[in-house]
Amino acid sequence: MIKLAYIDYPYKITNGAIKQFYDKTALDLDSVLYEYLLAYREIPKGSDDIKVTALMKRVCPKILAAELFHAIFKAENSCVSIDEVQDAMSMVSGRYNPEADKCSHPWPLVMVKLAYEVDEYKFNNITNAKKKADLSGNTEAKKN
Repeated sequence: MIKLAYIDYPYKITNGAIKQFYDKTALDLDSVLYEYLLAYREIPKGSDDIKVTALMKRVCPKILAAELFHAIFKAENSCVSIDEVQDAMSMVSGRYNPEADKCSHPWPLVMVKLAYEVDEYKFNNITNAKKKADLSGNTEAKKN
């Protein structure tokens, strides 16, 4: 679930979402998310909220980020329009207000959160698949 401008958006990264994003932008969805991970990790410690948000906005233009959000939201709810996503992003384009609730994070920080969630999901699934393969491989080796 992604919280963007006080709305909870369920999302799914499907082949269809990846293709939709590529068709609209000629960019790879995974690569854009990894660019957010890299950029976020390179921010100097102690940077204020304005600097962090500004640096994350440089990763990709808002219109491309809207296409990414739209593709993954639409994979779960076909009624979500690009206009709705762009409006939500416009509402949360300013700097982070720590006194506000978690639904008002600037969209670049929401994108960072998404990038970390996707990275963790992929890492855990690859690790689990490898463990299953190793386990079955070890079982076969013991039988022989």
